[in-house]
Amino acid sequence: MKAKEEWAATMKQKQWDIYQYPKGKIVAVKKGRGFEPRFRIEDLVLFGFLYLTMLAFPYANLPTYVYVLFVIAFGITIKIKGNTWRGKLLERMGYEHKVTIPAKNAAIAKAQYIKSL
Repeated sequence: MKAKEEWAATMKQKQWDIYQYPKGKIVAVKKGRGFEPRFRIEDLVLFGFLYLTMLAFPYANLPTYVYVLFVIAFGITIKIKGNTWRGKLLERMGYEHKVTIPAKNAAIAKAQYIKSL
């Protein structure tokens, strides 16, 4: 029974890429797609941006279906590529990829990395 509980706990964990700046700052970025099956504040910001874009779209003289396709493609691209883009940005800023750690959230992943030092 204990092995089954441990397996279930492991399946709930996400993989986190740990990046460290030479001066010591540590950042955890979730590995894989950015889509979560729940509503987050980042989603609200994205929807707000898309709504403002929608207000400006009639002035572009394009049909509505083009706007709908744009919104869907934009949202899917951000959700799929966002974490990868963030990791690459951190590397360009001078951060170094150290390790990938399974953890429930970013704070736990950073704490596990610090503990392993």
